[in-house]
Amino acid sequence: MTPTTPLATRAARLFALVIGCSALAFPALASLPALAAPAWWHITSGKSEVWIIGAPHEAPKGFTWDTRGVQQRLHGASALIIEPQAKGSLQMFGDMFGAYRALHSDAPLEQSLPAPLRQRFQAARASIGEGPGKYAGWKPTAAGVLLTNDFLHAQHLETGAAAQTVRSLARQAGVREVAAGSYEGVPVIDAAEHLSTTGQDTCLSASLHQIELGAAKVRQAAQEWARGVIRPNPTDPADAACLAAMPQLKSLNDRLVGEEAQAVVDALRRPGKTVAVFDLGATTMPGGVLDRLRARGLKISDPTP
Repeated sequence: MTPTTPLATRAARLFALVIGCSALAFPALASLPALAAPAWWHITSGKSEVWIIGAPHEAPKGFTWDTRGVQQRLHGASALIIEPQAKGSLQMFGDMFGAYRALHSDAPLEQSLPAPLRQRFQAARASIGEGPGKYAGWKPTAAGVLLTNDFLHAQHLETGAAAQTVRSLARQAGVREVAAGSYEGVPVIDAAEHLSTTGQDTCLSASLHQIELGAAKVRQAAQEWARGVIRPNPTDPADAACLAAMPQLKSLNDRLVGEEAQAVVDALRRPGKTVAVFDLGATTMPGGVLDRLRARGLKISDPTP
């Protein structure tokens, strides 16, 4: 059995797909005023400019939005910067996930969980019509992967669609794609494999926290993003606790965010226009792409449609 959602797209979010932990998941309530279309950030340096769009990680299947701003900004652009890419195929990582013996457990999952966590897990799986059998042979972290995937499927949600739309439009416009960096996917699975019992429970709790927030929050956030709403993105304590249990994963996430910021800086050293599409959470989170660019002294525009 392997997850239906890609396992290795990016560190913290990357583990959103491996354990359900998501640094961007559902934004806070306060927000900037809505615009007419998805918002962009603009950075200029001499004769160079970069336009950045942050794409929501999750959205309803078939979600549509006004892409005219993307098409306009791609016109005349020399490149589209995308987030760092995993080395190897997503299918390979899915197969590895299923094959890792250390992610399996001989003890039935729900019997091994502390009572409050067990009750939360049972409520989450029951909400999508799943019984205990599907998850019984997995450790808590892996069970969080499977349950998160099942939740997305049951709620008709998908991951990465908005970013893929931008990439497709770039191909149609003849704009070359440049990855901000690359990484090995194996450490992501290794991080889950070597978690302590406490760490396993902590990361399952983070998965359940996102599921408990509900699919309606995902749909609302996607619709608001399409109208240009940019929400504050404070650190989620559940996610922070999970990442703290896996310092190697946190280090990987920090490196990948840094590579995205560096790719923007490099583009500003070349004359002309460049477009970048990054994950919305990685862009706006504390210490994310925008914060790192500001720390380099770059002036970034307010969000604009």
